[in-house]
Amino acid sequence: MDILATDTPPPNSTEGDADRNHIFLAVGHACHRWEVVESSLAQMFVLLVESPTVAGLKAYGSVPSTNGRVEMLRQTAKAYCFNNEREPVLARVRQLLDRVRRGAGLRNKVVHGVVAHVTDSNFYRTQLCGPDEKAPAARHFLISASYNSRAVGLLMNPSYAWNSETVNTIADAFHQLAGELVEFNIRVLQGLSPSQFDTTTCFAMSSKS
Repeated sequence: MDILATDTPPPNSTEGDADRNHIFLAVGHACHRWEVVESSLAQMFVLLVESPTVAGLKAYGSVPSTNGRVEMLRQTAKAYCFNNEREPVLARVRQLLDRVRRGAGLRNKVVHGVVAHVTDSNFYRTQLCGPDEKAPAARHFLISASYNSRAVGLLMNPSYAWNSETVNTIADAFHQLAGELVEFNIRVLQGLSPSQFDTTTCFAMSSKS
């Protein structure tokens, strides 16, 4: 399942982790892989502005939000693809940036979540399992923080509850996305013809990072 192909986030996990450290490790895993995505986006910007110096990196890094950097990339790609011959390049950039936008939303959920220990008697059991259900045997989940008004409903229900397996799936999706960005950057750097930027092709990095 390609979780970056849709705006719908992964469903809540039905079983948690017995050891909360598995979730902490998965969160770190996802954060690392998202930073690889961000680094690949910075390289894309440098290539699209056709700047051989570090000025492009400095400009890209000066924008504080992912949404702002993505919009800057969209506009830069339009300038780079100023004629119809480069339309396949622009189409691929748009496709990649749509995936980045979805990934950024998942990244925010992972980074701003908290690990909750669900027991038969505590608040989280009622919110995640319902008032008449027992807590699962393995009880640790990554959930939305209670202060986040956009992530928690009026009844204080967490908007997501994920185990380490789900978080690792998100991390793997980030890894795949980084591979697609790296492949795009290589094609630009090598000066391949626009027709070689096939929007239906799925690229992958050859090794795990």
